[in-house]
Amino acid sequence: GGVVALIGAQARNEGSINVARGSIGLAAGQRVTLDFDGDGLTSFHVDPNALAASARAENTASGVLSANGGRVVMLGASSAAETVVNQAGIVRAQSMSSRGGEIILGSSGGALGNAIVMSGGQLDVSGIEAGAVGGRIDVSAPLLRIAAGTLSAGGATAGGSITTKANVVEVGRGVVIDAHGGSGSNGSWTLDSGRTLVVTKNDPIPDTSVAIQPFGISKLADSTLGATMSRATDVVLASHAQPQQVFNFGGGVQFDNGSQVIKTEGRASQLTVNSDRSVFMDANSALRSTAGALNIDFNADASGVLLPATPAVTDRNDNNQRVGNISISGSRIETAGGNLRLYGQSDAVNGRALGATSSSGGGVVNGVTISDSAISTCAQAAGVCGGSGDRKSTRL
Repeated sequence: GGVVALIGAQARNEGSINVARGSIGLAAGQRVTLDFDGDGLTSFHVDPNALAASARAENTASGVLSANGGRVVMLGASSAAETVVNQAGIVRAQSMSSRGGEIILGSSGGALGNAIVMSGGQLDVSGIEAGAVGGRIDVSAPLLRIAAGTLSAGGATAGGSITTKANVVEVGRGVVIDAHGGSGSNGSWTLDSGRTLVVTKNDPIPDTSVAIQPFGISKLADSTLGATMSRATDVVLASHAQPQQVFNFGGGVQFDNGSQVIKTEGRASQLTVNSDRSVFMDANSALRSTAGALNIDFNADASGVLLPATPAVTDRNDNNQRVGNISISGSRIETAGGNLRLYGQSDAVNGRALGATSSSGGGVVNGVTISDSAISTCAQAAGVCGGSGDRKSTRL
């Protein structure tokens, strides 16, 4: 047990720190407090009411922070638009059979431009002992960029949890995210965006020297998403885009033109898309599994209350209106025996996607539109299932 704390406006580790079953904290700010929890671990807090002009907690490429069976925390907050947490080395809090490990990277209460950047290295809370479950990784900030590296929360029994949350999140190609379950249930990865989230075939971070933009959109590489679900890891993609951030029925979660999300190995996994606005699959995009069932939920208007039996007609030209349509256009979905559910209000039984009409003669936006797309839930080899597989158009 025990505690090692590096506290100051600049908290930097270039060496190796090992506190088994204890707590390690790199906390950068004007004022930092420590709380000694009843479980023997320590919590760290940067006071948002006393911000430093500049602050950074950094674990360099040569740095190792190890607290197996314990907790590692990196925090930073300042009044400047800058990177306040920079992770490039090894952060390890592997889970034991008696206690799970925790890694927390955070920034709150500072400027909207405060960012966490992971440029490489590892965050590892995996449970490798017999009977151990995966631990917990929690990364949250106004801005978050994961350009490279590995986040591991797999377990010998059940997998652990990984949460990456920010107003704007960027997750690049080649990033490894693994919360696999062993003999137990899958673990999970939640990507929670405050703005529109786009799954893209293009590199989400083409130039790491360019700072992440506070009022941009969140981006996730399609290959990273597919590979994560191939590792017995369930994924939740969430967008809390607001009407003032987008135009008319835009905003939400979008599978961009040509994006290819493919699960290529492993057992069944779940993809849940929770959008406070809409869900779009654009032309030539695909959600497919070639091994193991892929269960897919599209949940539009996710934070809205259930609609009445006869909801009021909304105007698509009103930028402040409540929206939540689901559009699958020129796309392909193959679940390999998994379920596909399209609904709203976070209620798969009673919830409905929400469409609108136009007061200026622009036509109707349907609650659910499936146009020129192919959808298959066949669990058997190609050519065995019935049906022609032709592209269909459906509007609900």
